[in-house]
Amino acid sequence: MKTKYKVLIGILGAFLLLNIAWVIYYFCFINTYAEVLGLDETEQYACSQDGYLFYAATPDYLSFTSNLAITQIRTGGYVEDKPEEQDEVICDLLIWPALVGADEYGFTIELHQPGQKTQCYNYLMNADAELDDPESYDEAALQVLEENKEAADVLFQHAFRMWPELTNE
Repeated sequence: MKTKYKVLIGILGAFLLLNIAWVIYYFCFINTYAEVLGLDETEQYACSQDGYLFYAATPDYLSFTSNLAITQIRTGGYVEDKPEEQDEVICDLLIWPALVGADEYGFTIELHQPGQKTQCYNYLMNADAELDDPESYDEAALQVLEENKEAADVLFQHAFRMWPELTNE
């Protein structure tokens, strides 16, 4: 009988420790990124500044996954809505802040061309806006990234300006 109580107490203790770890992660770490933005009218952590939209997704209960996002604000909708429009390139930066170690960065390029299916390229990068593993991308993806390298650099600059806590380790 004592063994059952010890097991139950061990399970409850582990669950309590997990909750404490999550509370520390949420309120002491992730909230520092989200509070910079403030709550918008939809109760999301987001703000617009200098023509860019900044967003922070906080983790759900007992989840340790959150992200930050930056995109350039576009007006007039996507090209698919207006087939007669010219080509449009949309670049976004996603950031997964790390409690320990280096943060992770994802860069997305969407190519909207009238009359064609949208092409989307996703890249994993480091804090210096360089590819983590260039060999894992085909020649076309590398060419698209090279053509949009300046947009990536600008998004990284905005990220570091908005969230100086981001690591470069």
